[in-house]
Amino acid sequence: MILWRLKTMWLYIMTTAIALLMCNCDGFGKVCKCINQSGTKGNEWGSLAIASNESRLNGYECALIYIRGAPGEIVELRFYDINLRKGCQDEFQIFPHLKESMISDTAIPEEVICAENAGQFVTTNTSLQSDSVDATVTNNIVEKSDVDHTYEDNQSAGHKSFNGNEVVAVERRKTLFSSDNIFGLRLDFKHALDFPNTYFSISGSYRFVDKALFKIDGNLLPTTLCDYQFLPYPLHYGQEHKYENTLWRYFYSPRYPAKYPGHIKCAYKFIGRPNTIVEIEFQAIHFAENRLRSCINSTEKITIYDHKIADKIFVIDVLCNVKQNKQITSTGPNLVIEFESSSNRTTNGFCAKYRFIDIQWKINSTTKHKSSRNMLSQQLSTSSVDFDSTKQSQLKIKSKIENVTNGSNMNTEHKQRNRSTSICPPGSNCDIVLHSSTSKNGSIQSPLFPGPYPPRTFCRFEFQGNGRQRVQIKFTEFTLPSSEGDDCEQSDTLSVLMQIKGKYEPVETLCGDTMPKPLMSNGPRMLLEFRGRQSGKGNRGFKADFIFLENFGIISGRQIPDYECSFVYNSSFETSGWFHSPNFPGAYPRNIECNYYFHGRTMERVYIRFTYFDVEGIFPCDEDSSSDSVELSNFNSVDRKFQKYCSKISKGFSVKSDGKFFRVTFRSNDRLDGTGFRASYTFEVEKPTTEIPTLASESLNSSAGLHTLNDLIPYYFAILSLFSIANVFWINGL
Repeated sequence: MILWRLKTMWLYIMTTAIALLMCNCDGFGKVCKCINQSGTKGNEWGSLAIASNESRLNGYECALIYIRGAPGEIVELRFYDINLRKGCQDEFQIFPHLKESMISDTAIPEEVICAENAGQFVTTNTSLQSDSVDATVTNNIVEKSDVDHTYEDNQSAGHKSFNGNEVVAVERRKTLFSSDNIFGLRLDFKHALDFPNTYFSISGSYRFVDKALFKIDGNLLPTTLCDYQFLPYPLHYGQEHKYENTLWRYFYSPRYPAKYPGHIKCAYKFIGRPNTIVEIEFQAIHFAENRLRSCINSTEKITIYDHKIADKIFVIDVLCNVKQNKQITSTGPNLVIEFESSSNRTTNGFCAKYRFIDIQWKINSTTKHKSSRNMLSQQLSTSSVDFDSTKQSQLKIKSKIENVTNGSNMNTEHKQRNRSTSICPPGSNCDIVLHSSTSKNGSIQSPLFPGPYPPRTFCRFEFQGNGRQRVQIKFTEFTLPSSEGDDCEQSDTLSVLMQIKGKYEPVETLCGDTMPKPLMSNGPRMLLEFRGRQSGKGNRGFKADFIFLENFGIISGRQIPDYECSFVYNSSFETSGWFHSPNFPGAYPRNIECNYYFHGRTMERVYIRFTYFDVEGIFPCDEDSSSDSVELSNFNSVDRKFQKYCSKISKGFSVKSDGKFFRVTFRSNDRLDGTGFRASYTFEVEKPTTEIPTLASESLNSSAGLHTLNDLIPYYFAILSLFSIANVFWINGL
């Protein structure tokens, strides 16, 4: 894990350094200020701000701004304020299709923003009376955005009262996307700046989006730019075939959600098995407004052929002015869709999903709907209540019958029209917020588990606890296949994000088929992000149990209520047992201190053996080395007898207390982490020793430390030898 982080950090540093070196800041005969932005400071959105009174622009005639994401990402950009001098004295040019941080002299911008058209690219708020906010008004707002060739990815409304009338605040969010990981902007001042006077100011925000979420679920035909073939899963291909009738897959216009190239023609060919049909649903279509009622002369259109050949005799529909969802169903197993643009002026195009449906399954599904309709009709006909008194109730039942028949009602249609203004859903969306106040424990899983999850799946599981609560997650199933040596870079992944200094930051990325160790949050909150790029036979996904707890997963000892992570082990309750670091055998949380207090009886000693030890750090395991550590002590204060322990100790080690009390303290910082430790403890009675009277002088006894008979035996024999020698000399008269 540490090696993977170092590798990722090294790649990021090298990529950023190369970007800075390649940044071209001299162009069009002018000296330009180069501004690089490649991070969001731990937030979902990063900030973009530039103004003419900034000292960094003093002496320059233009500015080149490069917003750079990681490989495999695209940039989503939104402006909140664009103030430029009138008469196009200042030009703001948009370059969303760069391959490197360089805008050449011959590069043609996709958009040129001046003071006169700046409002088309800015998020605005419009106040309307509630009685005037209907589908027509909403669509007019959307169509105006489409005429301006901007992109509106969301529309939200807030309500307030004004002079007794309810007023709705409608927010129009104009969003721009890059087609690769670099978004280029060029600000041309036209006239030299007179610092520090303010002539212009621009502010906005950006974020990075996984490009794989918009990958087409089909096979690109050789030698073509955008012709794709779509096939059903083979028979007996595992769970994919089983769920195929309900499994949606996706296709898009080129570069989606960025604008497609001009003068382009693409073919999407769907080839099904016999006894199947093809169902298509266009979820978002963003074309320029066509004031002609006919699509014949439209510069951009979608043509659908109910056949495997794109011949005009098989045309069943042509789309050019459609804004809301559009559903198409073939009569046979094959379908061809052609997308054509004959203009340089382009838009964001379309997003659509498809599935192959078995005809017999379709018939059975329709039969179920008819049964539901007949049951509701029977309830209506057998009602014995007077019609005049229940007319309104019966009308509601009739509305339900129409819903079963038509699959929608007026409100649903209105929502569908509004839905066309939002960004096309990137596959399955399964965002879940789990709060401890409503559920202390439970389970989560990938979509369609234990079957394969759909392609283009993006799920966010956010856990929200209270106070000292931590969320712990234990996996019971985990299968996200990855390539050997891939390091999860091109694999389906489950990212773990912890709150660090109030912001969610990624701390671990999981993939492969090895069961992950338990996870535990640093605080009361944690976020999991699941990205399923592909759907395959072995992609079962994952299932995990979660629990909000306050004991850090430590079930031994007695937790002290007034302290966050302190436990007492008393020999009067248990004379032996085990204890471990928080969340063991998973990684321990950051920024935590846990104390383990051992209290024995008189004459008892504590014997502790660490059988597993992996605490991140290097000797001497102190703050200067940014190490996590384990501290041992015979006192509540520091004990100089023991050093601090850290790093990985494979053979383990043992310690013994000097008295009946002993303390173990575990500390972690806000940096790297390990899997902690596991240890056994035993309270044993210290055997008393046999003391004998002192035979030597007190000074000798105290200096030599002689206390027992065994210690005095050598001196006893030495004294006897001296007496024997003296006796010999006395007998001989010496």
